[in-house]
Amino acid sequence: MKNFILTLITLALASCVVSSKPDFAEMTQAELDAYNLTVALEDRVYCAKVQPNPAIRRTKYLCVTAKDIERESADSAYRQNRRSEERPRYTGSLPSTD
Repeated sequence: MKNFILTLITLALASCVVSSKPDFAEMTQAELDAYNLTVALEDRVYCAKVQPNPAIRRTKYLCVTAKDIERESADSAYRQNRRSEERPRYTGSLPSTD
């Protein structure tokens, strides 16, 4: 869950560019549903209420596309796999206690 929230925050920061897309966080659920019916499946937008810092009780809405979620999920799995490959593997035997 912690990784998912960090992923969403990363996507939010990465999407801080000027665009002509509507402000999804300001849309009602009905408006968001109507928008999602007009775009391809991978371009559908999903919004979630997140609390970036548990010490601060302020929450915000984070909106990402299905394509962004899939890409970030694949990147996260790749990074996790790379970390496990970099760990040294113990191939010897335990010392005897005789």
